[in-house]
Amino acid sequence: MCRLYAESTLPNELWLMVFQQINDTKCLAQCRLVCKLFDSLAEKALFRQNLDLTTVDKIKKFLYHLNSKPKIARYINFIHLSDVAPLHLQRRLLNQALTPNIKSLTGEMRENVFDHFLNILQRSPDKFSQLQVLPNFPNLCRKRNPGGIFVPTCNYGQVLLYFKESLKQLTIQVQPSDLPQISESVIFRLNEFQNLTFLDLDFQIYNRLDDLNSYLGLDYILSNCTMNLEILYLHWRAKLTFMEKEDFKTWLQRNDVEQAPNLGELKITGVSSPHILEYLLYKYPNVSKLAIHNLDDFSDRIVKEIQNMDSLFLAINDIPHPQRRQDMNRIEQFTDLIQSTQSTVNSLLISKRHSNSLKKEMFYIEKSISTRSTVYGVTTNRYETSVHKELISLIGPVSSLRVLYDNHVDQQRLGEELNSLCKMIPFNNLNSLTHLELTGDRI
Repeated sequence: MCRLYAESTLPNELWLMVFQQINDTKCLAQCRLVCKLFDSLAEKALFRQNLDLTTVDKIKKFLYHLNSKPKIARYINFIHLSDVAPLHLQRRLLNQALTPNIKSLTGEMRENVFDHFLNILQRSPDKFSQLQVLPNFPNLCRKRNPGGIFVPTCNYGQVLLYFKESLKQLTIQVQPSDLPQISESVIFRLNEFQNLTFLDLDFQIYNRLDDLNSYLGLDYILSNCTMNLEILYLHWRAKLTFMEKEDFKTWLQRNDVEQAPNLGELKITGVSSPHILEYLLYKYPNVSKLAIHNLDDFSDRIVKEIQNMDSLFLAINDIPHPQRRQDMNRIEQFTDLIQSTQSTVNSLLISKRHSNSLKKEMFYIEKSISTRSTVYGVTTNRYETSVHKELISLIGPVSSLRVLYDNHVDQQRLGEELNSLCKMIPFNNLNSLTHLELTGDRI
């Protein structure tokens, strides 16, 4: 296609919009070979992609390109960072890539790079008013004082507040002891982040029991968010001593827990009792997409809370074992949980890791109401155990079976692997099988 034809069919602005709809970098690279016009427009679209700059080699190649075409930096919108590169290289990257058009900075940033980032902000005549996402700064939230105790720092909170008008995503770590200090700058002012739609909150309460005040503190934080909040990721570690469901609900109502109807997606890490889930689904009654990582409670109260979710993901690290006495009561609850998540179409995905790094059996459930399907995922290490066989037996008949290997399986070992599968998967599970897939390097 010649330049004359391209210009006669569509204005350059529309061609650029077309290229911006292409999310495949290889496809955009091929478009650059068509003609000079497409080379220029597709290059601009490439720089508006999410740029993964997480290795030294990628950063060097990127900087080489920017040195030859420095004006292309104004098209950069999204950058994913890593702290693997030397300090001088990361500083050069920020100097040349950051413009007021930047919308998202994700990944990791070490303290001295963060300080350089602050200097760029202070020197810039224009405010970075389009910035919606900042990197995670876990090591910048608190430092050790001369006595060896971690205390909050203010720089991170000041940066968040500096971008409060544009930020759509926040990642915050907070301990109850921090509330009188760091929270004065951020947590207690979440209502000023008017465009905030995504909150990733690590509420670090370790081994605290019988502390209903933890829920009040959490509710105070969440209630400071505006009604624009759509997604909440919560890292939770507290376990409340047992309270009956009606008593807990009465306590929530008595303490004026305000409901927020706009939040639709919820992810929780660390659920060892039903109370945190009941609290969150009481506060956010319109949640339709729920993910729970490190689920350790399989009680009927959990099952009732999750049964009407349009999209459900449950990840379980510690599978109940019939040979452990402490798991005897949990096995029946675990069985009920699996049965409650079954759909019209059930699939089994087995991931076989041939390293010994896997210390616990991993299991997940992914259910979708719209597709009427459930995927059960089992991760095993080198040797299958009776736990895996019992687990797969509980799942029952499946219509699809996929087995993923993390290393190559040659023809000689393929027979051994199939024999191993036959021992691990009860025959009754395969009565309805219509799809079988084995995937691995050189399989």
